[in-house]
Amino acid sequence: MKGSDTNIHDFMVEKRHYIVPIYQRDYSWGQAQCATIYEDLYGLKNSNRSHFVGSVVYAKGSTQNPGIYLIDGQQRVITMYLFYLALSRAAQQPNVGDNTLS
Repeated sequence: MKGSDTNIHDFMVEKRHYIVPIYQRDYSWGQAQCATIYEDLYGLKNSNRSHFVGSVVYAKGSTQNPGIYLIDGQQRVITMYLFYLALSRAAQQPNVGDNTLS
């Protein structure tokens, strides 16, 4: 296994098919966990600082089963995709102010 530092945006921007193996637990992050990561990221607003979101362990699929198998960190990856989706939808709304997202 080889580890590397990767920007979460760079990891997520590429079109990939993610697969959460059946042995992984269901998505279980609640409002408290989502609020914590939101506050961490919001604190970086207008900053050049970086933030360690957490590690993600994945395996590339085979020719017969292409995709990215999320071994660890699937809760964080799913949550980040949900944040991206919410931000994208909010950006499409007229008159979205700084404190509109909740």
